Amino acid sequence: SEITASLNLLLCQLFRIAEDSRDTEKYAVVSEAVKIMESRPEYFYSLSEITDLLNVSVKTLNKKFHEVFDMSAYQYQMDLKLKAVHSFLTQHPDEKLKTAAQNFGFYDEFYLSKMYKKKYGISPSAARTPL
Repeated sequence: SEITASLNLLLCQLFRIAEDSRDTEKYAVVSEAVKIMESRPEYFYSLSEITDLLNVSVKTLNKKFHEVFDMSAYQYQMDLKLKAVHSFLTQHPDEKLKTAAQNFGFYDEFYLSKMYKKKYGISPSAARTPL
């Protein structure tokens, strides 16, 4: 019975080590993807560009992002960009929305405005003016 108990303990520890290595891999892939997204704020990466750099599939990348952030990699990148735009607009209220769109990888200021309003519930111009 001592041998069985020792074997069970060893198996439990091996299982825990295997789980930890999967978590480490998950966080490493997500961390690298976030670094890529943050490396060029003016560029909107496609998921295939990121997965090619990380040598994982789009499905795997999205699964890992859902496990860590409860959102897809695309949603995370959009959220990251919109937070940066929000900060930019509050710090530089006189800058044109077109400049913000160019600085943070949006196709144009109209798409940026649409996505901003969807996230924050107000237009970018309303965010510039203090309440």
